Amino acid sequence: MSQSLLPFILFALVASISPGPTNLLILAHGARQGLRASLAPILAACGAAAAIVLVVGLGLGEVLLRHPLAQQLMSWAGVLWLSWLALAMLRGASEPLGNASASPFGVVSAASLQLVNPKVWLMAVAVIGVFAAPSLPVW
Repeated sequence: MSQSLLPFILFALVASISPGPTNLLILAHGARQGLRASLAPILAACGAAAAIVLVVGLGLGEVLLRHPLAQQLMSWAGVLWLSWLALAMLRGASEPLGNASASPFGVVSAASLQLVNPKVWLMAVAVIGVFAAPSLPVW
């Protein structure tokens, strides 16, 4: 257990700070609204990512292998969600940072973005595949 703690910590650090849509949107939200307003979306995104790791560890991968249509639906949901966010960012690119009309990136947005983020799913599969010990309970 202690031998895999350092590699796990390093993996978690790299996975959480590498650029992705959630990190970039929270960064933009923080630049507009401040650090205090960004804490709730940060916690929501972390909680959603942890929940994804948990459901993958509980066997969601097996369910997805048995139902390829579910995989396709998740993929298309991710494409649509990320495309919508990209268009929203593109439309808001010309607005100054201090613009009060910019919609805040809230808790629901941060958590739901994690659910359709392919990086989170790949990270969850990697964590379970590399660091989960078959002899230990999932919890």
